Amino acid sequence: MLFRSNNFAIQLVPNAPAVFNPGILNQDNTVNLAAAPASRGDVIQIFLTGLTTPVNVPVSVTIGTQSFSGNQLFYAGPVVSIPGLEQINVQVPPSLSFTGNSVNLSVCIPGSGSQQTCSASVPLYLH
Repeated sequence: MLFRSNNFAIQLVPNAPAVFNPGILNQDNTVNLAAAPASRGDVIQIFLTGLTTPVNVPVSVTIGTQSFSGNQLFYAGPVVSIPGLEQINVQVPPSLSFTGNSVNLSVCIPGSGSQQTCSASVPLYLH
């Protein structure tokens, strides 16, 4: 038996990371909120979508003015039990300086050419 299908063109768009809101867990597994902030030196979990799976591109996380990548990230990959959900574990810098109760956090992956494609910034609440 022979089956035929129509051919049609589709437009692909580049991958772009996006951090869920709320999408950050503190070291004690509480949701990172103004009322439940992380501490400097804590390892946080960032939940997002838009990484390539398997993660075979350099991923970087910017917390305030400091960027982390490679072996500075404890984990960057899929959440095995939830298809399409990805996770990055990174330490909040112990020496991070900030004013107020939060800093911006974003995740970047390589884009076209030498440009980075980054998520929108989300607040990381700290005390």
